[in-house]
Amino acid sequence: RLTRQVGAVHITGMDMVTLGRDTTEAGAAGRAKLAYYILSSLIGKVDGSARGRLFDVVDRGLDTNADNVLFSVSRAEAPWHTDGASADKAYDGVGLLCLNPAAQGGTLHLSNAVAALDSLKSKLPKFIMNELFRPLPRDILENGSGQGIGNGLAGLARNPDLLKLRILHNAFPIFEEGDQQHVRFRYMRQWIESGHEKGGIHLS
Repeated sequence: RLTRQVGAVHITGMDMVTLGRDTTEAGAAGRAKLAYYILSSLIGKVDGSARGRLFDVVDRGLDTNADNVLFSVSRAEAPWHTDGASADKAYDGVGLLCLNPAAQGGTLHLSNAVAALDSLKSKLPKFIMNELFRPLPRDILENGSGQGIGNGLAGLARNPDLLKLRILHNAFPIFEEGDQQHVRFRYMRQWIESGHEKGGIHLS
């Protein structure tokens, strides 16, 4: 269904024990990741250009308010969002694999952006709706681990003057409507706000 329509699929109860003889935790995790990768590749091409084909979501004790730190390497709650913050790349599908369910937290919520857009159109005046369809600068998240800056070329790329120019280029709308009623939705409030701040742009 995901190859032809929009929606979500929730798969549970995969028996990792029957897929291999290695009964260690690392062995079970490796088999789960392999099964997840195979399922993902049946839906579409698995992109590994930004953070590798499989990226571990692990709390590394980092602050998402710091520069170039992803929510997925912290314990911070990620509000409503879509993955990806680059104007040059948009994903048709996103997958999550849970290896170790948390005792508390970690709840996944899904929503329908098309239904939200239809509701907004019926309630908001056109001049406000236009804000959702105009390009908005977003913060730049460098390829890699998303754990800050460090040394080397990444540090040079985060030079405030250069970063400002890069952010101004990295602008795209929250909503885009194409032919045949296709809608593209890309949103993460924090990257919009931090992008405007680093780009020296007032957020209206």
